[in-house]
Amino acid sequence: MAFLLPLCQVTGATLPARTFADALDVRTALDDGTVANASQLVEWFADYLADWLAPVEARSVVAAQSLVRVWRSAGRLSKDTAEDVVVRLKALDKRLFDAERSAHGREARLTAGRRYLRIALKRYPLAGLEAYEDWVMRDECKGHPAVVHGWVCAYLRVEERSAVHMYLSAVAQHSVQVAVERGVIGSRETLGVLGPIAAQLERFVERSLASPDVHDERLVLAPAT
Repeated sequence: MAFLLPLCQVTGATLPARTFADALDVRTALDDGTVANASQLVEWFADYLADWLAPVEARSVVAAQSLVRVWRSAGRLSKDTAEDVVVRLKALDKRLFDAERSAHGREARLTAGRRYLRIALKRYPLAGLEAYEDWVMRDECKGHPAVVHGWVCAYLRVEERSAVHMYLSAVAQHSVQVAVERGVIGSRETLGVLGPIAAQLERFVERSLASPDVHDERLVLAPAT
């Protein structure tokens, strides 16, 4: 679909197409009438960015990317440090799934993460993702797309800003596509939607990376004190 090109171009080849094809967030908003036109779609996506995508999933991409960078240098690490990184990666994955607001949302991210992992294992055979796949197979973690994406971007040495932008853009791309498929917005309205969403993405990418402790995955979804 030509109108999706502005967002498709920033995702590049790293994030597989339609990773979020089964994501239920926008579908739920369409089903319950929260989103019934173009302006409501823009407003809904801004809230979704502010409440969940930026503070939770985008930060988790960066945290996973940081941990995997360390894990990939395991030959230069002490055994205790390497084991600590693995424990923290698994804990990040678990926190993401435990925090999902519904069973449907959890299942959607489970599907997206495992789809991404399956494709990434074939596309990037030297990335070390077999270890992550093994943890999933052992049910030591579930396989969240934010963690898979952070892992892939660490392997490819993608800059953090670009990694976050790819991830958020993939979710935005899917949300707009679903709205068009449902007939909520027409092709003539898509540019009017994509412009504001692109501006939101830029703002929230900056916000996601602004914290000096953004790399500390222990603060993602940490209990309030």
